[in-house]
Amino acid sequence: MLNPYRKHKIMPWYFGALVVLCLNFSMSMQASFAEGIAPAAPRGQLLFNTYCGACHQPTGIGVPSVFPPLVGNVTDWLSREKGRDYLIRVVLGGIEGAMTVKGVNYAGAMPSWASLDDESIASILNYVSIAWGNQPSQPEKFEFFKAQEIHPIREEKPTPQSTYALRQRLLAVDLKVQAVTNPVVIKLRPVSFTTQQVQEGREVYDHNCKDCHGSNLDNGEFGGAPLKGSYFKQHWEKGSVANLSAYMKNKMPPDRPGVFSDKVYADLVAFLLQSNGYEAGSVALPSQLSAQQGLSLEQD
Repeated sequence: MLNPYRKHKIMPWYFGALVVLCLNFSMSMQASFAEGIAPAAPRGQLLFNTYCGACHQPTGIGVPSVFPPLVGNVTDWLSREKGRDYLIRVVLGGIEGAMTVKGVNYAGAMPSWASLDDESIASILNYVSIAWGNQPSQPEKFEFFKAQEIHPIREEKPTPQSTYALRQRLLAVDLKVQAVTNPVVIKLRPVSFTTQQVQEGREVYDHNCKDCHGSNLDNGEFGGAPLKGSYFKQHWEKGSVANLSAYMKNKMPPDRPGVFSDKVYADLVAFLLQSNGYEAGSVALPSQLSAQQGLSLEQD
């Protein structure tokens, strides 16, 4: 027969072990937060690297003058009133327009990722909120994003224009209390490229890209994204050439991104542009991202 008092001798040991486990877990979570590892970080990091890393970089530092950094920038928005709402809208609806981030000017467009489900978007936002040393100004009050708060904003169907308008309204609050000089005005010029660039780009495409994206740029054998038509317009037409060029350089080819020279990537861009109804001209498309940043992909 079991001694009914034996459990009272065991319980102090069990309770003590439980306390130690809870303390270790708490300390582990605090360390993880300090190191920038969100709950379920592997999924958030995987999703970020898949959908966002090509532009913002796996390190979150972005590409100067082309893709804004997330390091420090996300933290700034989390500390603002309605900043949390703004970040959700950026991912769901995209954003386009001239802006300054950490003193650097940007003019382009971020595509909508509304194709991702609510849980995935919450995971990405949780990851970027505390990754790379990002940390909310009041970490004890910070709450991780949940799918339940993504869905109501999805129902509003935010657009790049509405998200940008919200950004401007939120920043206008700061302008009332801060002296602002030299407002940013970025004028984009129409894109230009030559027939020779198109021809050279086509040769590179046929040799390196056709299997995935197809002979018609939208009929690849291995599931490559369409490179012409409505898909192209939705993702790139509102931005600068630098957006498209930098994405290609940081993402393509999938097995060896960045393998080509800047000139080759510029030739590929020229080929894609002609395939999407842009007309070749007498001025070559520059290969430098800094020069491409001022060239618009918007068509009349």
